[in-house]
Amino acid sequence: MILAQININSIRNKFDILSSYIKDNLDILVITETKLDASFPSRQFSLSGFSEPFRFDRTQHGGGLLVFIRENIPCKCLNINISFIEALFIELNLREKKWLLCCLYNPHKSMISKHLHELQLILDNLSSKYENFLIIGDFNAEPTEIEITNFCQIYNLVNLIKEATCFKNPEKPTCIDLMLTNKPKSFIKSIVVETGLSDFHKMTITIMKLFFTKQMPNIIKYRDYKKFSNQSFRNDLVLEISKLTSSASYNTSFQNGITKVFDNDAPVKTSTLRADQSPSLIKVLVKR
Repeated sequence: MILAQININSIRNKFDILSSYIKDNLDILVITETKLDASFPSRQFSLSGFSEPFRFDRTQHGGGLLVFIRENIPCKCLNINISFIEALFIELNLREKKWLLCCLYNPHKSMISKHLHELQLILDNLSSKYENFLIIGDFNAEPTEIEITNFCQIYNLVNLIKEATCFKNPEKPTCIDLMLTNKPKSFIKSIVVETGLSDFHKMTITIMKLFFTKQMPNIIKYRDYKKFSNQSFRNDLVLEISKLTSSASYNTSFQNGITKVFDNDAPVKTSTLRADQSPSLIKVLVKR
């Protein structure tokens, strides 16, 4: 399973290009500094093969998170009360193992101490439920800084990213886009790549040593009543019954005639439900 993160510095005019990177290459992508607000509907960022993205919006001037997860990966966004940090906490259910995926953005280096303090309070509450942590995002602080070092020691975290990720100062690039985990042996081939999507940041990528079976879609059959007419159905039914004659096969002929009328006025159709779609959609289709 391939996971990635990038500080995109506004996604509004870059989504089409970004889609080509995601579609057949990544399973989970964390995007920081999206610069979105509520005026941008989620459907504007829908991507085939992926669930509706999880969002944390700020303003058009800065901040924000967007997380894409492939639709066949069981996950849910946790409802966590946060007051200061920009973060999303997502539960991943992978082969009977639960992972806590924490996606975050720290807008300024001077805020890292306060940022990590609130994150620590949240993780303390969740640590009894989750044994596997993966924290991805733009920390705006390097892994060698005392705040990050102390935070990693508390939770036995290792940073998977070993290269520079931010080139705002080309002469002194920094590693501030981090991937922290308490299970480093579960990941391989962590790299940094240039995408051309961000002004200064490269994309960080890692591979989780896990294979997951894609859930098969549900195929359902239903009758389509969109063009159903009571009067037309009544007329067809009367006409079909008038054709019947008394015989040993009367019951069979009657049943076939009724089925024929239904197939004409309310034809049978099939629909494919993705594994992540609610069964309640079946009721909607039947009513329709």
